[in-house]
Amino acid sequence: MKAISLLLCLTASALDQNAISLTDKSDGGTDTDNVDTGWPQDPAIYVALSGSDANDGTTPQTAVASIQLGVDLAAGCAPAPCDVKVAGGTHQGPLVLSDGVSVQGGFNPGFDVQDTVAWPTTITTKGATTVVADAIVTTTQFRDFTVVGGDFSDVAQGTAVFTIWVRDSTALVLADLRIEGGSAGPGVPGEPGDTEVCYAPGGQGGQAYDCGASTGGSGSAGGDVVSGGFGGRAGGSNCPGVCPLVGHDGISDGGSGTPGDGGSAGAHGEAANDNDGRFEMGMWVGTPSEDGTRGAHGTGGGGGGAGGSKSFTACFGCGTLVGGRGADGTNGGCAGSPGTAGTPGGGSFGLTLLDSTVTVDNVTVITGQGGDGGAGGDG
Repeated sequence: MKAISLLLCLTASALDQNAISLTDKSDGGTDTDNVDTGWPQDPAIYVALSGSDANDGTTPQTAVASIQLGVDLAAGCAPAPCDVKVAGGTHQGPLVLSDGVSVQGGFNPGFDVQDTVAWPTTITTKGATTVVADAIVTTTQFRDFTVVGGDFSDVAQGTAVFTIWVRDSTALVLADLRIEGGSAGPGVPGEPGDTEVCYAPGGQGGQAYDCGASTGGSGSAGGDVVSGGFGGRAGGSNCPGVCPLVGHDGISDGGSGTPGDGGSAGAHGEAANDNDGRFEMGMWVGTPSEDGTRGAHGTGGGGGGAGGSKSFTACFGCGTLVGGRGADGTNGGCAGSPGTAGTPGGGSFGLTLLDSTVTVDNVTVITGQGGDGGAGGDG
């Protein structure tokens, strides 16, 4: 199953339609709908790549380096949370937003100019989620950033990637953002099958007896449908009412059993019948494919028929020459177990809203790449 790549995923959520501007820029198109959401004023916590996490972040000269530390410090401001101002550059996520802490990028190193063209500010991550907003119920703005999803294209674990993930939020404002979907992980390949243990004996050889012989037994297929492996015919016997003369023949050899047929191939696995997957506990889960079925065991060969018997004249009366026993058939081969199905590839999501109402202004979302499903294992 190849997973999906979505611009926007809404689960029991809503967007403020008076402030929405979502655009798939993969075709070069543009679409903006400017809404003046305003920007809170100082006090603020300052974040710059040239800063130090040993600082307190309360002035441009004592900026911290980590954007997450900046948000955490701002949440502790008294009597109310501070805002966070972030200087241009590429900052490492993931970033977990805090209720009431607004975050704005695009500042110069001195924090006296805010210009997203001159000082573009990007947040990337090595994880599966770049920005998380959970339970934002006090007005909180996140604006003037490029947010890039994670890259798991070389990790075969079916990891889904989320660039911005929002849950249980009613007061979040997303403004002037470029959201780039990440590359989800491919699925895990299925395991190959192995040889099963079975008992598919060949038929027993026929038995000769006084003036007669039996046919060989048929082969077995270890509980599966038998195909071929029939026993050989019995040899002809020569037993007249009186002893025949020495040298008189009329007997024949037993016939050979027929080979057992090979087992039939198992059915291939079925591809997933739902390409969209589903959300469980806030995370996307792909729909698995089905394993194949095992093949059928081979049928054992048929036993050979016994040789015929012959009466003959002996010095002291009549005697019988009993024919030889037929050979047993060879056991049938066991079927291989089925290979297992590969797991689904991960989905790539630009903006995911779960049970949330969000105001969106001038936001561009670029599609990412869903992961390929894992290859099924050979039987």
